[in-house]
Amino acid sequence: MSYLGRGLEQVDNISKLDNITFNGGTTYALTKDSSAFTPISSNAILVSIDGVIQQGNFSVSGSNIVFNFSVSGSSTCNFILHYGTGVAFTPADNSITKDKTNFVSNSSSSGVVSKGDGGSVDGSISLNCSQNSHHTKISSASHGAYSGNLNFVLPSSHGTNGQFMKTDGSGNLSFATVSSADNTPSFKATCSSGTTVGHDTNAQIAFQTEVWDTDNAFDNTTHYRFTVPSGEAGKYFFGASLELNMTSAVGSVRTQIWKNGTTFVRNNDGGNNYYHNVATYGVVDMAVGDYVEVRCYQNSGGIKTTQTGTADNYFFGYKLAGV
Repeated sequence: MSYLGRGLEQVDNISKLDNITFNGGTTYALTKDSSAFTPISSNAILVSIDGVIQQGNFSVSGSNIVFNFSVSGSSTCNFILHYGTGVAFTPADNSITKDKTNFVSNSSSSGVVSKGDGGSVDGSISLNCSQNSHHTKISSASHGAYSGNLNFVLPSSHGTNGQFMKTDGSGNLSFATVSSADNTPSFKATCSSGTTVGHDTNAQIAFQTEVWDTDNAFDNTTHYRFTVPSGEAGKYFFGASLELNMTSAVGSVRTQIWKNGTTFVRNNDGGNNYYHNVATYGVVDMAVGDYVEVRCYQNSGGIKTTQTGTADNYFFGYKLAGV
């Protein structure tokens, strides 16, 4: 087939075309080895006439070169070179710089793809230090670990100090702040003196001594209760223990933790001689301003007083983190 068209640009980077014999006209056929040749554009043509490189004074139309002037029949075509888009040589090391690259992505593919070797080596990208003596390498997961392609979209900001990067499960990454996990507010209180508990009554117990109180949220002087401070709503774990000397096996003792004036957890013990020790614990949702306190019930038939030993008489609580 005599007409080759543009196929040459894919296999040859620089093509030397056949010299032109001028006849006083403006339009001449371009050939290579006597076959018609279609250039990429006029910018890909370098032509010399009478020893002068021509620039900006011709165009191309198909396999023809069209000059803006009539070329004298006495003029000589020294050479015609075509610079194609194919690669017919190996670039020297470090010869391709950032100014010579512009990788453009589209809706179906990335501008840069680091391929695996078709065997066991996964695709990766290495980022070198300034001296090229160290690198940070980012590698793909192994072939067998994939169930489909993964796409991650980076955040649009730097985030703030101490934040971490999280995903929404669909590949969209963002910065987030680590939630507090220190179980505060937290408190513990004990009794420095006993509380009188009448027969068949629910007496509020006075815990006068604070062992700790991280947010100054426990009142150890008036109401002997813990109140949720601003910004600290959530789930809380509370516990309390009381001991009464009943002197006989008659009657029972009940330790209760009340929330906002109503029992939310309690425990009962009865039929024991002398000391009744009753502990109770529970988890409860607390809003800002909610309060909890400890009450004791006994039905011995007389008046009893709670003991003061710190091992048996205490009230504590803390906020649960992560729930």
